Amino acid sequence: MHVPFSIFLPIVGGIYGGIVGAYIHSKNKSPKRKRALLIAGVLLVVLCVVAISIDLTK
Repeated sequence: MHVPFSIFLPIVGGIYGGIVGAYIHSKNKSPKRKRALLIAGVLLVVLCVVAISIDLTK
């Protein structure tokens, strides 16, 4: 049975949201971490768009 990749996107989004929330409440905020979270967020959005477009074409 083939499981579409997009079924795991809410789990990945939840993990990312938890990491961002931990960063917001952290006492040790650095520009390097902020940049890494921003890049990871953009990559996650691109991954979601690609996965959904692939699932819609099938």
